[in-house]
Amino acid sequence: MSGDGKLETGSRRWPRALLTACVLIALVEALVASQSERFMDATPLMYREKLRWVDAPRPAEVVVFGDSSAVAAVRPSQIEAFLPAGVRVLNLGMTAVGPTGAEILLRRYLRAGASPKLAVLSFSPRSLTDDPPAFFVSYPLTHLLDAASLARVIVRSSRPAYALSWALSRLPSFRYREDLETGALSLIFDRLPELEPRYFDSLGWSGNPINYDRFQWRYTRRSQRNRELGEALRREQGWHYFREYALPSERLPDGLPLDSPPFEGARREAIALDRFLALCESHRVTVLVVPSARPAARMRALDAEGGDRRFRAFWNAMFVAHTNVHHTKQQALAWPHRYFADGAHVNPEGDERYGDLVGPLVARVYAGLPAGGDSSR
Repeated sequence: MSGDGKLETGSRRWPRALLTACVLIALVEALVASQSERFMDATPLMYREKLRWVDAPRPAEVVVFGDSSAVAAVRPSQIEAFLPAGVRVLNLGMTAVGPTGAEILLRRYLRAGASPKLAVLSFSPRSLTDDPPAFFVSYPLTHLLDAASLARVIVRSSRPAYALSWALSRLPSFRYREDLETGALSLIFDRLPELEPRYFDSLGWSGNPINYDRFQWRYTRRSQRNRELGEALRREQGWHYFREYALPSERLPDGLPLDSPPFEGARREAIALDRFLALCESHRVTVLVVPSARPAARMRALDAEGGDRRFRAFWNAMFVAHTNVHHTKQQALAWPHRYFADGAHVNPEGDERYGDLVGPLVARVYAGLPAGGDSSR
């Protein structure tokens, strides 16, 4: 009842209720965002850490862009051993992020004032197709897009539903929705460890020791694990060994089948890669495209039915269009399975072999750069 004895109408109470709801939502979102590093899973944690490096650039003359195969294979300390003293390498590769994501990262990195001399680019063939999950429209990158960039992604992909993902991704509770669930379970298991094997059995994964190892890595001591992972990422300048996915022997069996559809490049990724190279060209950043190492069985599947020809054509179109690009004759390497810890990432032996292969390539191109960082092919 109001001061003059009249009842308030519902329409007069509504704005107050709406304001209260908005304040509560804002408080929840702020709480989720501030506590996210404690409960988030490993992959989003890597995204968040590297996004910080993009917006507050670490000084580096050589910056690596690529997917998880580049994260695992390009170890900055190994590459730096081939370069002059004091030259720093930074790995900005991200899991399941193709050229569309790399373009966004590079644009933000340059806008923040970074001035690398050399960009090293490495993508597995699958990251250039529509086959892998389009992570750039989920947590790591969607909320970074402005309206114009979002419109370009929708046009390239012919997927208007990305607009809804973009709108929802502005809310931390949406971006971290899966991490909130698994993070809550991790906290419960830390306090009630007897519940952990029961929950694992309820998932139907029993009988496979690999599944249990991965389950424990994900759910046990997550807050401490995240702290250690963040420290390791900073210490290794973005390199990460995906032990959480590795087989117990950290080596793929030679006869293990690895299915993949034949390579078919995505128009979205071709356009993004072209824009990435053009952006480097306009900022006088030389680009070195290095081959991605893949298990032999997976490469055979990708090369089938003309996939190898389409893969070469995909890259050749870029090499012809841009003069600031150095490359090798091969853009993918079919390696024996003993060099891989799982179906996508090299093990320590493969990482050492890859560093010995790529380090001299980087050193050769870097040595030919003038002071301004520009170079011709």
